[in-house]
Amino acid sequence: MVADGLPGTEFEREREAHGVHRQLESLFGELNDAHVEWSLLRVPRDVDLPPGDVDLLVRPEHLAAFGTAARAAGFVGLPGWQEAPSLLYISLDPDAAQFLVLDVTDRVAFGRHGEIVTPFAAGVLGRRVRDGAVLVPSPDDAFWLLLLHCLLDKGSVPLHYRDRLMSAAPHARLDTEIPQTVDARGGPVISARILRDAVLAADWDALAGLGGGLSRAWHRSAPVSVRLHLASERVRRAASRPKLLRQRWGVSVALLGSNGAGKSTLAEGIAGAFPLPVSRVYMGLWKGEDTDASARKLVLAAAARPFRAWARLLRAKGYQALGRLVVFDRYTYDARHPSSGARPPASPAETAKRAYMWMLSRSCPEPDLTLLLDLPGALAHARKGENTVSETEAERSAFLSLRDELPLHILDASRDADAVRAQALELIWREYCNRWADGVPGTREGAGGAALVR
Repeated sequence: MVADGLPGTEFEREREAHGVHRQLESLFGELNDAHVEWSLLRVPRDVDLPPGDVDLLVRPEHLAAFGTAARAAGFVGLPGWQEAPSLLYISLDPDAAQFLVLDVTDRVAFGRHGEIVTPFAAGVLGRRVRDGAVLVPSPDDAFWLLLLHCLLDKGSVPLHYRDRLMSAAPHARLDTEIPQTVDARGGPVISARILRDAVLAADWDALAGLGGGLSRAWHRSAPVSVRLHLASERVRRAASRPKLLRQRWGVSVALLGSNGAGKSTLAEGIAGAFPLPVSRVYMGLWKGEDTDASARKLVLAAAARPFRAWARLLRAKGYQALGRLVVFDRYTYDARHPSSGARPPASPAETAKRAYMWMLSRSCPEPDLTLLLDLPGALAHARKGENTVSETEAERSAFLSLRDELPLHILDASRDADAVRAQALELIWREYCNRWADGVPGTREGAGGAALVR
C-alpha cells in the first residue's frame, strides 16, 4: 500500500523545480510496471541530474526484477556488486557528460561497511509515499533516515543536509518505529528526543558527538549472530574478487595531441566525471630534458627513456589491477614520428636514430583506447604558444598520419571542453560495457580502425 504524496514536501518542491531525470523516470516507470516494491532512501539534492549516488531500497524478493528493469532503462551492473545486500548500477548521460549511479539495497543499514543492520526495511517500504512517478519514505521516516545516515555513516551532519533536517524536525514524531529503535539502542544517555532537539537547536557539534555514542551503543547491542553473518558476507565478497579480476581490470586510455590540444584539460575532466576511481599517468618522453646537454648526457638520457616509460607502465598496470581507470597523458606513440611531441635531441647517426625511435614507440603495449585530440595548428598555437604555427601544424599532421597504423579515435578538439569530454566519456564507457559483457542501448560504434567523432 502506497500513500499519496503530501503536497509541499521538500521532495515535491525539488521535483517541481527540477523535474526528474528522464532515465530515472524511465527506470521508475519500469519498476512500477513490474510491480517492484521500491523506494528512494534519500532524496538527491538535484533529482534532475543527481550529483552523487541515488540510494534505493528494494524488497529482497524483487531484486532480480529490479535488475531486469534497470538494464531495460540502460543501466549496467558493476561486476562484484550485483547481489544482495548491495548492488551498483551505472549509466552515462552522454548529453550532460555525467554518470548516474544507483546504489541499491534490500536492507536499511548504517556504518562504514553497513555493519549496523536495522529492522526498518519492511516498515519503510510499507509507509512510503508517492510523488508523481517517484516513491519516497514518509516525511517522518525521511527525517530519521537522513539523520541516522549523517550520524552513523558520516559522523556529522554535512552542510547541505542541515536546512532539510531543520525544516523537517518540528514535525518528526517520537512514537514511530525508527525513533523507538533509537531509544532502545541508545541506552540511557542518547534518545530520539535528544537527537531531534539538537537538530532544532542547530547544535551540529553536539550531534556529531551523539552520533559517535549512538554508533558504539548500537554495535555493542548487535546480536552475535548478526555480527557473524556480516563478517561472513565480507569474507565472501573478498574471496570473490580474484574471480572478477578480468572484468574489473581497469581500462587504459591514452590521450594524444599537439601542444595546446587540451590533453590535460580532458584528463582532468574525465577524472572529475567518471564514477569509478581514476589514476592519471604522464607518459611524455622528453619533457624536462636539456637539449643542449653534453653528448654523454644525451646518450644516457636516451638509454634511460625506455626504462622510465616501462616504470610508468608498470605503475599504471597496478592501478588497473585495482579496478581503476588509467588515463595516460601522452604515450610512447609520440616517438613514431620525430616531429610529434617535444623534439628529441639530434642523433649523429640518422639510421640508429630511426631504429631507436621505432623501438621506443613500440616499447609499451597498446592501451585499450587511444584518443587523438585533433586541433588546427593556428588554434593550438593561440591556446598555448609553445611552438610556432607551422611547427604545431606539422605535429598535428604527424599525429593524424598514425591513423593508418593505430586504432585511433579522433576527437575534434576545436569544440568546447565539455563537448570533447562528453565524447571521450562515451567511448570509455562503451569499452567498460564491452568488458563487462553488457551493452548500453544507443551507443555509436566507430567505423574501422579510426573513428572520426565530430
